[in-house]
Amino acid sequence: MLPNRFADYSPDIDLLLQVFLGGLVVIVVGLFKLWGFDKHIWDMFADSGVACRKAVFAGEALYMITSGLIKISILLFYRRMTRGSYTPVFHWAVRLAIVSVILYIIGFELSLFLGCQPLSAFWMLGDYVWKFENEAGVDYHCFDEGAMSIAAGVVSVVLDFVTCFLPMIVFWNLQCPTKQKFVMGLLFGVGFRYGHTSPPTF
Repeated sequence: MLPNRFADYSPDIDLLLQVFLGGLVVIVVGLFKLWGFDKHIWDMFADSGVACRKAVFAGEALYMITSGLIKISILLFYRRMTRGSYTPVFHWAVRLAIVSVILYIIGFELSLFLGCQPLSAFWMLGDYVWKFENEAGVDYHCFDEGAMSIAAGVVSVVLDFVTCFLPMIVFWNLQCPTKQKFVMGLLFGVGFRYGHTSPPTF
């Protein structure tokens, strides 16, 4: 159970964290061109490939944290908005969603940092000389990066859907005309369509 102070604290803290981490993601993505993301893979030198892989690693790690904090911030807002005025079942659903997001962040961050042994193998795979000289499964071990990206995307979209669906339960029980409820549903639908935070495909 989350302590009450986490439901009542000022939203400025998580907002500042989101802005800070989101800014780091923007910087990393902005540096992609400098690191060779605008070139075909066959036009890149070995050292450029390593730099690109480091950028991918940093971008994925920061994105997981930032998108997770955004979801948690929205869910905490739901708790503050309905505190003392809605059913315990709804509050427990919000708590469960928050815990799920936290586990999502921890799980995929650990998968990213523990996926390659040694860790440097993740970005050294961008060096084709190094890759030729080292045998997979013997000199290094790496996870299936594509499978992890798909899994992270699926889980993120599911959590996005839950985050957007919870307030619909609240407004659907409001004492207002059906037409207004329908319009509010459309607004939430638009927000889900353009505001979801599924991982980017680097």
